[in-house]
Amino acid sequence: MTASKSKRPLIVGICLFVVFAIVYGTVLVLYANSGRSDVAHIPAKVDNGVEVQMELVDVDTLRREITMRIAVLPVGDMDLANRPSTNKNQPAELGFAKPLRVTFWQSPQADSNSHVDAGVGQAYVVSEVKFLVDGTPDTYPLDRYFYGFGTEVTQEGEEPRPSAKRQPAPMLSIQELGADGKPVAPTGEQFDSKSPHFINIGLDQPPEGTSGWTEVWNIETVGSSLWMDTTFKRSGGTLGFVAVVMILMAVLAVAALSVSIRVFRKPGTIEATMASWQAALLFALVPLRNFLPGAPPIGAWIDVLVFYWVILALMFSMALFTYTWLRDKGHLPGEKKSKVS
Repeated sequence: MTASKSKRPLIVGICLFVVFAIVYGTVLVLYANSGRSDVAHIPAKVDNGVEVQMELVDVDTLRREITMRIAVLPVGDMDLANRPSTNKNQPAELGFAKPLRVTFWQSPQADSNSHVDAGVGQAYVVSEVKFLVDGTPDTYPLDRYFYGFGTEVTQEGEEPRPSAKRQPAPMLSIQELGADGKPVAPTGEQFDSKSPHFINIGLDQPPEGTSGWTEVWNIETVGSSLWMDTTFKRSGGTLGFVAVVMILMAVLAVAALSVSIRVFRKPGTIEATMASWQAALLFALVPLRNFLPGAPPIGAWIDVLVFYWVILALMFSMALFTYTWLRDKGHLPGEKKSKVS
């Protein structure tokens, strides 16, 4: 054996290790950077009014819903702490200086409220809200989801016009409440900044994302309401991990099929236990597919592209191996050879 041949397995092993290290490090870096929001536009902070904090909690691709945790806090003159106290012997009060109603545009649910009321002195409002989104789960892992209008916003009575650019859709609105618990101002006054019942809305920080997703936020204020146009897509770490899993699934299918074809072409003593190995592969890949990040629905794009063909290859491989074992069973010690017609 020459020196070059003896070093070849070592070189191959080092190359495989380097490739694995690169792929492993790339996936980790991409996953670590997931959940970071890309802010296209958000409202500025306000001195007097309310500040809104938003956090993406979950993206339900099958139901096409996003769950967001929204907090509304008073600032400036809206906060009792910033108003002069009438009694110097009492500590300053905290919370909303006016009773408010926060109305959410959310998906209909039997156990959810479309609005939350905050009384005078209440420190803040926190609620988890579900919003319907547009998207195509079948294109996993390249699926994207959108919250916003796909048509151009028009005046009342006009037909909606298709728009190449998505338009923000209403997300929440805030109204001042009267003593009877009802809004004190007509809807039109929510858009009049000179109205005494107008509520300024701002964001004190960009929305927080969740791991596994990358978002592009475009949020605007329209009167005393927030309108949002947001895109949700899989993070690079998820894409990289899914690609690695799909490639290795294909490699396993090719390996099993190669073994079966080699046994079929070269009759001789074969190990029947190899059928157990192929059967284990066949049943192990199904739960592995369902454990992918944000597992897609059955019949998704990756199934037609890779997974179904991997399963078919393993089934054919196992059938070919079983046929070969029955055909050549006479080669086994103590057994008489029989032919399968």
